[in-house]
Amino acid sequence: MIKYHLANRIMHWSMAILIFLLLILGFIMTNIELNNKFFYYNLHKSFGVLILGMLILRLYFKLRYKAPKLPFKVSKIEFRLKNIVFISLYLLMFMMPLSGWLMSNAKGYSVKLFGLVLPKLTPKNAFLAETAQLAHGYLAFMILFFISLHLFAVIKHFFYDKINIIKRIW
Repeated sequence: MIKYHLANRIMHWSMAILIFLLLILGFIMTNIELNNKFFYYNLHKSFGVLILGMLILRLYFKLRYKAPKLPFKVSKIEFRLKNIVFISLYLLMFMMPLSGWLMSNAKGYSVKLFGLVLPKLTPKNAFLAETAQLAHGYLAFMILFFISLHLFAVIKHFFYDKINIIKRIW
């Protein structure tokens, strides 16, 4: 089975791990009382901005190193679903950090990349802060939904189709 280029595999798994950790951290820091809450928020913001940068690099690698052809025939509906899920995940990987950045700035907080203060996207604005916060929360559930669909497809191919498709990206 032909694998994805090494750069694509590294970006896939690095981003998958970071997104998973960011979702967990986001849930913990918004639902549990923590000492030094600003440390966790800044860590969350830093990794969110890192995801945004990695996404740009990932898109470059996606264009530079084409995906290998599927090792089996898929129906038109499966092919369309795959495209919907992938496009949705890419859009969400862009919208999640951007909505968080907007939310922070609109609440009057800066966004730092491991201590380096990044430019403000907007001045303090209560309405925008509330809107971006709602969007950020809904986007988290949406990304969980599309990740679940992605994982369901891998499981379906492995157990139902008897094809270990994960070898391509491992």
